[in-house]
Amino acid sequence: MKTIFQRIKKVGLILILLILLFVIYDPIEILAIDLENFSGPDSPEIERLPDGSVDCKAYENYLGFEPAEVAAACQINVPKIQNSSGRSSTDLGYAQDIGFISDNFVSFTLNNFSGQTVIGTNTYSYYGMDFDPNAEVLWALNDTTDELGTINLSTGSFTGVVACPPGGGADNWTGLTIDPITGTFFASTATNLYTINPATGIAASVGAFGVDLMIDIAINANHEMYGHDIATDSIYSINISTGSATLIGGTGYDANYAQGMDFDNEDGTLYIFLYIGSGSNVYGTVNLSTGAVTALATSSPQGEFEGAIKTPGPLNIKIYLPLIHGKPYIMPDPPILDPIDNNGSSSFMVNWSASDGATNYLLEEDDNQSFSSPTTIYTGPETSFSLNKTLGTYYYRVKASNLKYTSGWSNVVSAVVTIESPIDGTWTGSISGGNSITMLVINNGTEIDTLELYVNWGGACGVAGVRYYFYDISISGGHFYKSQGAGETNVSGDFNSSTTASGDFFAYLDTGSCTASRSGTWTANYVP
Repeated sequence: MKTIFQRIKKVGLILILLILLFVIYDPIEILAIDLENFSGPDSPEIERLPDGSVDCKAYENYLGFEPAEVAAACQINVPKIQNSSGRSSTDLGYAQDIGFISDNFVSFTLNNFSGQTVIGTNTYSYYGMDFDPNAEVLWALNDTTDELGTINLSTGSFTGVVACPPGGGADNWTGLTIDPITGTFFASTATNLYTINPATGIAASVGAFGVDLMIDIAINANHEMYGHDIATDSIYSINISTGSATLIGGTGYDANYAQGMDFDNEDGTLYIFLYIGSGSNVYGTVNLSTGAVTALATSSPQGEFEGAIKTPGPLNIKIYLPLIHGKPYIMPDPPILDPIDNNGSSSFMVNWSASDGATNYLLEEDDNQSFSSPTTIYTGPETSFSLNKTLGTYYYRVKASNLKYTSGWSNVVSAVVTIESPIDGTWTGSISGGNSITMLVINNGTEIDTLELYVNWGGACGVAGVRYYFYDISISGGHFYKSQGAGETNVSGDFNSSTTASGDFFAYLDTGSCTASRSGTWTANYVP
């Protein structure tokens, strides 16, 4: 009996020790994920195997955020590092969990990713974000609304500035980076590099990467761009003139879904927000010579993060050299905004006077004169900015700054938009009596490059139909008119909104032996 009792007692002690070890150190902590914390919406059509289980293989290198059911079914884990002391930088970073774990928008110091401060929550999906060269405005590409806009650093709320659908008809943007010297906006899809005009949202193709799954890009103060491809799990250098990518080396991690990375513009370090799956992530630095990632924190906290680092470009760094005296900085005067005479048109310029001693201007827009909810729409050295707005009343103010001083605000001017400029692109419609009209609108809705009027003559003078062409037609106040000659074919019209137009036409037919004429109306719409 004593021997049996001793054995039971020994077994019980061993079980207690195992339980204590499991509580203190859980090497497979990721398996204990609470499904109730998965705030990201599932895809309505989860890929499944014949037995009904999730097809994990189908979601390798998926470009969007990770569906919650996939995360729960396809468990992935990395050794946990709460925070590494390998970095001493205390610069500030911001990050957004894009929906898998928390929807939190957070701030943190670069040497303590684990010690995050939650600023707010946001259910939008951002696959690219970066600060402007002054590190004052955080820009983001909103994949939910297909807009380029700004994120409020005090609340985490997003304000759309301009429509900006993914370039080349891609499913979504994968990255955004802003040159800290020139202020050029670069964006990536999985296969191509683009530049974006932040005033219009228009994306211009730079070129193809030559890889298939470029998930994020970042550019430093030397105009050197790098990209992270999750098909090869490697870092590439990118030619910003052609888009061509050159392999540097592997990160050492199997990344999937949305990723992020950004440069600390003060010391040139590239930080990466590398997502593995099922909540597991790696926050670390990238070796620009080898591509290898040094982890500073892993899954601490869990989340699928896109992030940006709040450090200004080198032009905003004060450097003092002994015994060298340059021109001292002076306080710039507040700029003076010119009145906006847009005659109701949605396309107009905001112009202001140059301020002596100023190197930068910040232009704000609001829908009320008190500027209770302003949006920064431009920062840079220019003294004018082009806009194309929808119907409404808009107010503007601007201030000037240099490396040491910032002026007060300028006077406030307003613009009232009663006529929406047509959207650039192809417009098509029909004419009375049969057949069609086609127009190509250009230059922010101020000009029609080509207009084709196809008139059905129904056999008059033995003619079935004739195509009439008009070129270089100016649009003023939403109205246009063009004639091929006195008493000959002409067309006129009005753009009733940014996507609809209507008007009249007069067509003249002369076969040499027979003449005929016809007049009528037409309607047309913008074709996305």
